[in-house]
Parts: sequence; structure tokens; C-alpha cells
Amino acid sequence: MVYSQATARAADMDAVFTALAHPARREIVRYLAHQEQPPTMTAVATASGVSPQMLNKHALILERAGIAQRRTVGRERRLELNARSLDNVQAWIEDTRSFWERAFTNLEAYAASLSPRSTP
Repeated sequence: MVYSQATARAADMDAVFTALAHPARREIVRYLAHQEQPPTMTAVATASGVSPQMLNKHALILERAGIAQRRTVGRERRLELNARSLDNVQAWIEDTRSFWERAFTNLEAYAASLSPRSTP
């Protein structure tokens, strides 16, 4: 059971990293993160500098990764960010960062212990 949960979590993270590998999709996510309300697809396309056709392709990839969701509100199609989908990735980044910070702190301490000490 634990293995399958870990495997599913890893697959989810892989999908998020794959989706965010493209600079246009990172720009779309950045734009969505700064909006108070889900913007229209037209507004997202204009802000991110992609054509509406390309935005549809990028939005589909973001949807499959669980990062965004398209919704129809009246006659408008809107794109909404699902920031919770980034929680596992953020936790992995923080864990990895703390590992490397500890490793570099230990390396600095070791290097300092090797340097000759001046005697008064």
C-alpha cells in the first residue's frame, strides 16, 4: 500500500515537472497564480504571448498534470489554477534543499577544520 502511494505520488510529480518543463506553460502558471479570479482563455493567451490554439494545447497538458482546469462560465471559457497540485513538488524541493544545505554546511565545517590555524 505504501509503495503504491509513493509510486502514485512520484507519477503525479513527474506529470507536474513535465508540464512545467515548457517555458510557455510556466508563464501561464505564473500568470494564473497572480490572478484573483480565473481569467478568460483570451486574457491568458494575450498575457502569455501564445495564440489561442497553442493555449488550448498548453492548457490540456496543464489539465492532465492537475495544475489547471478549464471551466465554462456563461459564454466564456476560463482557466483556473489548482495550486494544491504543486504541494508534493514543493515538499520534494524543500526536502532536497534542506539536504543540500546540510551537506554544504558540513563541507564548510570540514574545510574549516583542515585549514591551518594561526597561533598567537
